[in-house]
Amino acid sequence: MRTPLSERPRRILSVIDGELRPISGETLFSISQSGWSGFPLERHHVVGGQASTVFFPMTRVMMVTTGVIEIEYRAGLDHHHFIAGRGSVTIWPP
Repeated sequence: MRTPLSERPRRILSVIDGELRPISGETLFSISQSGWSGFPLERHHVVGGQASTVFFPMTRVMMVTTGVIEIEYRAGLDHHHFIAGRGSVTIWPP
């Protein structure tokens, strides 16, 4: 069953260090600023920052447009590490 548009979040939220909140950094654009009812879309400028634990409540597609991001994550018992540079696109399941 689909969630009615009126019940969908107006911002993209993540569970960061146990707290539900938007991505840190400056929000350059959010689709919530328009009347568009399609999928959520945001653009952020993030400098530095680190969170010990992040959970995504819905699938996330991220694209790095400048700089790099260093990602460390655990899937089950396996630990992974990679660096995503300019032009990288990653897809993260919930």
